[in-house]
Amino acid sequence: MKRIYGLAALALALFGTLVVVDTIKSDEPFTVADFALELFEKGLLALAVVATAYVALETKGLKRERLEMLNDLSRVRSESDKWRAAAKVHVDGLGRAIRDQFKAWHLSKSEADIALLMLKGMS
Repeated sequence: MKRIYGLAALALALFGTLVVVDTIKSDEPFTVADFALELFEKGLLALAVVATAYVALETKGLKRERLEMLNDLSRVRSESDKWRAAAKVHVDGLGRAIRDQFKAWHLSKSEADIALLMLKGMS
């Protein structure tokens, strides 16, 4: 934000200098109305420069934030893949243990299907 204020101050100084130089170099007689109009024009130009600088700085900040978010997303995806791989081992082991227990109880295919549905919470 300090850079924006610095740019605004610099732009104001430069355009103020332009107004004074234009007024001094003018062949027409000095009038307050002409000076005010010149000042207004240069002020609008200064505002455009400052707005452009502000947008450029904001864009740079947004690009940096986007890069950080992409890095975070990549890190989270990597952690997620590791977690899934570790969980798959446990889930597969649990499934094997359930099938082994059903065999130990000598359940038929239909009974094992019903028991599995009950384990999943169905009535």
